Amino acid sequence: MDNQYTPDEISSKLKFAAKQIKQSDKQIKQAEALDKVAEYLGYKNWSLLHKNLYSKSPEQAGMFVLKIKKHPKLGGLFSDEIDAQAARQEMENWVRKNYSRLVDFAFFDRESENGYAWPSVELNEELQEEFSDQYPYELIEEVAIDLEMNNGPWGIENYGD
Repeated sequence: MDNQYTPDEISSKLKFAAKQIKQSDKQIKQAEALDKVAEYLGYKNWSLLHKNLYSKSPEQAGMFVLKIKKHPKLGGLFSDEIDAQAARQEMENWVRKNYSRLVDFAFFDRESENGYAWPSVELNEELQEEFSDQYPYELIEEVAIDLEMNNGPWGIENYGD
């Protein structure tokens, strides 16, 4: 039986599915997308699904994951895990293509918030915008943190040319 997922992990994956629904239909609100996911699984709305999910025993949660896996629109949420290393590499390459480390081109400025005389970008926000439909929030956040911890802040090297 598949009981390796916690209610938080299941909820996160279902929220990811709702986000994909919202991105495919810009007219729909996030709450409506969440309700649609709940309806796929036989619940009246997201609130009832969420309440029920957190009341499940580990065995029941495993059975719930099996139900999700069998659903034609949600089954991919729990398919074989993504290749995290390949995903990391793809995101890092994208950052290096679109941004530069401030240390490579900006002057130091002790009075600025980021330590440089050039604005930095929020890598997590930029990566989320680009990859949230492909990878989980947590993985994207890890990549952003790793890049910033190991390389410092990043920015757009644009001199108005």
